[in-house]
Amino acid sequence: MYRFLLRPKWIAFTLLMATLVVVMVNLAFWQLRRLEERQDLNRQITARIEVPAGSLDAVLAAHPEPADAQWRSVTASGFYEADGQVLIRDRSLNGTAGFNVVTPLRLADGRFLAVERGFIPAATVIPAPPTGRVAIEGRLRVSQVKKSSWQRADAATGVLDTLSRADVARLDQQVGGDAVPMYVEVTSSEPADDTVAPIPLPERGDGPHLGYAGQWFLFSAAAILGYILAIRKSAGTRRDAATKAAAQAAVKAASLEDKAPETV
Repeated sequence: MYRFLLRPKWIAFTLLMATLVVVMVNLAFWQLRRLEERQDLNRQITARIEVPAGSLDAVLAAHPEPADAQWRSVTASGFYEADGQVLIRDRSLNGTAGFNVVTPLRLADGRFLAVERGFIPAATVIPAPPTGRVAIEGRLRVSQVKKSSWQRADAATGVLDTLSRADVARLDQQVGGDAVPMYVEVTSSEPADDTVAPIPLPERGDGPHLGYAGQWFLFSAAAILGYILAIRKSAGTRRDAATKAAAQAAVKAASLEDKAPETV
């Protein structure tokens, strides 16, 4: 009954459905892995921001690898250098498009710390940083880099007023003095810096990954069920056709028998 499955078009259809199911199941497990990664990141952020703030140099000395120091709260003081200020474009806050303002903070030893002071809406006059000695507290962040070919690249040379990302190495090219290898998102400042909106912590929910995984598993099940139903329908059609053909053949045979001349 199912010998039709060995026909070329059915073999091709079977391979297509098998490929689709494998792809969709893998997409589901990929979403589950992303969920696990996000939950790990959320736990990491929560654990690190709860640690009391330490001095910039002490935290960096205790965590030589930038990834190990990310999200730790640090304190630093120095003088903002408005001439070195840049805007990080294509940012948004609460649905409003704008920029993140990054200003170099000159430290006592001559190094500078890239400080992400906060967010400003587009078409807003760029606010000058506080003058005089400034004491800040904020979260350490790893320098941002271009991760894929589709992301916008900044010019490799020259002095830029805007950047695509908080790239400490690129900022170091146009600000004199050695740069601290990480940047800081300000959470508090003395004197206060009320001209910018604070950068919030990232959303620490699970996101849509579990729902997406469920959808891919559902699509896979639907594809398998659809394939089975297609086979059953095709087999039923062939069975009905065979039954009909047999019935027609029987009727024809009976008719021929009735018409046959009788022998004496």
